[in-house]
Amino acid sequence: MNTFGELLHIVRSRQNASQLVKKIGISYVYLLDIEKGARTAPKDDILLALASNLDFEEGEKELFFDLAARERNCVPVDVSQYILAHTEIIEVVREMKRKDASVEYLKRLKEYMMGEDNGDR
Repeated sequence: MNTFGELLHIVRSRQNASQLVKKIGISYVYLLDIEKGARTAPKDDILLALASNLDFEEGEKELFFDLAARERNCVPVDVSQYILAHTEIIEVVREMKRKDASVEYLKRLKEYMMGEDNGDR
């Protein structure tokens, strides 16, 4: 799947669209426009409401946020919320920027984080 609208359509098709739009407070036409690509991914508040009310399969929620961010040319909202809640991350990213961290370094850091099984995170 290539677009946010395509993924939204697939995930949304698993449930009643009428109930979904009522819960979120958007029109059915607006939802269909997003699914068809006639409108770009919605603002953060609607995106988060959709994410809270859709039945995702494994890996789909992250893809949902990633595709929306790609369309909107921004950081995925789930990531930005996490960063804002953990200001130390901002300091780490700024230090990485100052030191011009290499892609290789970032890959090793990711591998380290993905391999950590202890509760020290």
